[in-house]
Amino acid sequence: MGKNNSLDMDKQIFVVEASAGSGKTYALARRYLKLLLNASARQEEESLRSILAITFMNKTAVEMKERILELLKRLALDTFKNESQKKDLLEYIGLDEKTCKKASFQAMQEIIRRYDYFQVQTIDSFINSLLLGCAFRLGLSANFNIREGYNKHIASSLDQLLDSAAQSKEVKKLFIDFVWNYLRIENHSGWLAKNDILSVTESLFSEFNRYGVPFYSHPIKDKEIVAKKKVVYQKILKIIKEIDRDGINKRFVNGIKSFAEKNDEHFHLGELKSACWKKEEVPYNKGVLVSNELNAEWNNLRGEISALCEMEAYSLFNPYIEIFNEVFKKFLLQSQKEDILFLEELNARASQLFGKDTISVPEIFIRIGSRFQHFLIDEFQDTSVLQWNNIFLLAEEALSKGGTLFYVGDKKQAIYRFRGGEAKLFNTVKKELEQFGEKEEVLSTNYRSSKEVVEFNNRIFSPENIKQFVAGYNANQEEKSNTDTSFNFSPLFEQELLQVFSHSVQNPTDKPVGYVSVERFEIQPEKSEESNEGEDDEESSDIVKEKLLKLVKELYSRSFEYKDIAVLSRSASNVEKISGWLIEEGIPIESERTLNIRENGLIKEITSFLKFLDSPIDNLSFASFILGEIFCTASGIAKTEIEDFLFKNKKNKKDPNVFAPHLYRAFKKDFPQVWEKYIEIFFKNVGFMPLYEMLVTIYANFGVLDRFPDNQSFFMSFLELVKKKEDEHSSIKAFLEYFNDAINKDLYVKFPSSSAVKVMTVHKAKGLEFQVVIIPFLKIAPNGESSTDNRSTSYTPNLDHEAKTLRLLRLKKVYREFSPEIKDRYNDEFFRSFIDELNNIYVSFTRAKQELYIFIANKPGKTNTVDFLIPSDFTELGSKGEPPKKEAEKESQYTLRPAHYSDWIEMLKNEFKETGQLKFHKQIKKGEIMHYVFSLLGNLYGKDLDVELSLCIELTQVRFPEFDDFEGIKEKIKTLINDGRFKKLFFCEAGKVFTEKEVVNCFGDTRCIDWLIVKDDTAVIVDFKSGTEVEDQEKQVKEYIDLISAIYPEKKVSGYLLYVDNLKIKEVR
Repeated sequence: MGKNNSLDMDKQIFVVEASAGSGKTYALARRYLKLLLNASARQEEESLRSILAITFMNKTAVEMKERILELLKRLALDTFKNESQKKDLLEYIGLDEKTCKKASFQAMQEIIRRYDYFQVQTIDSFINSLLLGCAFRLGLSANFNIREGYNKHIASSLDQLLDSAAQSKEVKKLFIDFVWNYLRIENHSGWLAKNDILSVTESLFSEFNRYGVPFYSHPIKDKEIVAKKKVVYQKILKIIKEIDRDGINKRFVNGIKSFAEKNDEHFHLGELKSACWKKEEVPYNKGVLVSNELNAEWNNLRGEISALCEMEAYSLFNPYIEIFNEVFKKFLLQSQKEDILFLEELNARASQLFGKDTISVPEIFIRIGSRFQHFLIDEFQDTSVLQWNNIFLLAEEALSKGGTLFYVGDKKQAIYRFRGGEAKLFNTVKKELEQFGEKEEVLSTNYRSSKEVVEFNNRIFSPENIKQFVAGYNANQEEKSNTDTSFNFSPLFEQELLQVFSHSVQNPTDKPVGYVSVERFEIQPEKSEESNEGEDDEESSDIVKEKLLKLVKELYSRSFEYKDIAVLSRSASNVEKISGWLIEEGIPIESERTLNIRENGLIKEITSFLKFLDSPIDNLSFASFILGEIFCTASGIAKTEIEDFLFKNKKNKKDPNVFAPHLYRAFKKDFPQVWEKYIEIFFKNVGFMPLYEMLVTIYANFGVLDRFPDNQSFFMSFLELVKKKEDEHSSIKAFLEYFNDAINKDLYVKFPSSSAVKVMTVHKAKGLEFQVVIIPFLKIAPNGESSTDNRSTSYTPNLDHEAKTLRLLRLKKVYREFSPEIKDRYNDEFFRSFIDELNNIYVSFTRAKQELYIFIANKPGKTNTVDFLIPSDFTELGSKGEPPKKEAEKESQYTLRPAHYSDWIEMLKNEFKETGQLKFHKQIKKGEIMHYVFSLLGNLYGKDLDVELSLCIELTQVRFPEFDDFEGIKEKIKTLINDGRFKKLFFCEAGKVFTEKEVVNCFGDTRCIDWLIVKDDTAVIVDFKSGTEVEDQEKQVKEYIDLISAIYPEKKVSGYLLYVDNLKIKEVR
């Protein structure tokens, strides 16, 4: 780590470029400590709340907090593993050991006392707190709810807009213009355009929230494009007359004529695909001269086509934008009415707070309850322009008053451009704030990977190899290209690429020997010329499958645990494919597929049971549940017996899914005891109790946590999801509808318990590390045509920083073939995509700690772009070994027993009145009032009974104003207390009296004891009853005796039932 023994008082901007595994979290943690401890040493008040550290993932925020607290503890208690680490940290902080130790203790005390000031949080959490403090500015209450999944609200808003078209001429014209564009410009053949509108509208909503600026609507309208097409078509017909003569290349002439014959003035630009249209001059036969006038006319035609392409490219989305603007208005009204914000729009809504005539920065600090002086930002290369703009004004205010900005990141790991991440901010922010003084640091030591892995990555991503990669790619393009639309690295592009990888070379540390393997294999070329990473052909998949399974088994034989191995891929489809291979082979895996609670077999059984309870006539769901492991295991009925029952009750013998009506009735008749024990309680109570409590009882009744301990994380995650969503989806039907449509990321189990191979996308692997990394489908496949693809309509967003608008541009091949401007824009987008590809490769290669395996599929006669990056003669580096031995203390794990839940249905019965209670309501109300009076009385020893009782009656009258016989209550209680048999219960000379004492049993259930007298060696429980004796009253008192005996094991505990109306007392034994 770099050393710094000064406070850098002349610098306020600190930039750290941290390559993979170089100690980024440590750099952030020590910076935080330097700010905190120096402030504590200077006795500054509330130093903790003046520092804000921002990350982009919850996991990273937790790790950073843990690292800060760990280092703080070491400083306070002097528990460093070695003196050099201690010396380096003290030198960086800039305090002597004694002062630092004292400041560390003070800081720990402050964190314990005000943990809410310990602000290490995600960007979304910070923006949320900002919005909570300023909600009124956005038309929301301070208690607004944040939701995920805006799609249904967008769809609803679009439906509202469509419905209003019948009454509104403006809205009607909006859709008429869209249909014109949809059919004439986009050349769609169908009339069912609503799905396309909805799909694009949802994407525009995402883009708006990603950039936070309105969309630019191009002034060119669709009718102008139609008119332009007519002009172009007439010019085509005219030039045909000019070229249809001897001496002009016949293939050229026939190509132009063929187009004219097959199309009319409403032609689609995609029809201009013949090679003849690419000619810059009219081709003529040898010995024939073409007049300059004809070439000029031809170039004029090509110029008109180029202008038409640009008109279409820039204005194609005008109708979609107009519809989106109206849908968005209705969306905002609906959200405001429901008092909700969606997670995806947090940053866009926050940006509205910083506009002209809105809220000031000092007011924001007041409203969020903190005035930050120091900002620390992690993963700065993935920060979007919108996110930075939301932080910028706060940071600038702090800088202007002597504060600091510290950001860390790595441009080589910028893989979130599709979410708006802008790696260029890494350099532009330094220039924007250069007046505050800036200091840069490069972390160049890799603490993660073995020497061999580091050396391999140094070689691949070194400036020299990047230059060779660019040269090789360009030479290959020039050799194979027969058009002027293919991409080549320009000198500017090459310079920018080299700048991204300028600090890629790292120094290794003393790690166990490592190994890198690059294995190439040949496959036959596909019929299709184009394929992407998610569409590997069958032959390639078969070869990879064989090699992958063999490798995983070989690693396992070398003592690597399955959890040490990670298989990474760019596409989710390949993750799904690889997961299937490993599952088929019986190898345990963790992937988005296996960690999704919706895909878990046992959770599917639970949801089938819930579907049946919601709709008893759903025979298929009932059959699915009783055939499942949960029911068969709990009931003891063999699966074959259930199958026989189902076969017997089939309505249609040919269709196994069609049963006789009301299958559950037949089951109840054939298995009455099983029905009564396991199903009847839920069948009777469904609809009368909350879903969460019902699910808890299902778990308890079927013993799922005990019987299926390996799936405990899935059961608990499902239960947690039900609890989380109960306000929005309270009924079984509503929740199951949500669960069926919920986005996958909401359904992943966070803490799987088993040792399994990790199978994930590169994006999911960001920030993680594994002993062994396998990359089975390495490919470089940039795409410059679109950043977003919705059905058949794709676009590329282009942020105009000066105009603060977002332009949507279509980069179709035909457009760039005719328009140099669009070609340049395409090349820029293709280059950005190329950087994305290389960054993804860098991230995947640098996840490996010990061993890295790469598979590359080549096709005969075709050049693989990867070969320009990884030299074809490279096969392996280092040697295979065994995993490092785990430290004993880290291997110590404690497995908690499954949670045991009570029967919530039985417990909730106490919340409802029984029939008898309704019948004798007045008598029960009287008893309730008596209980309340006794709870107010307490110990009467040394007090005047009449005074105390009168006061209690007055307070009770306030509580129960509708009751009219308080005098009768007063006389009855007075008679009871003055009775010699009971006086010792109310006048206790020694001991303490508790009224309405709440006690919690071992299951977490709360019990309330009417009257408890605790003395030195005894404890007396009194339960007041009105009316006559009823069965089971003793049972309750016995439970109280057991509870108090457990609390006071040395005391003799006795219990009594005291009947107020009958003046009778009964001891419970």
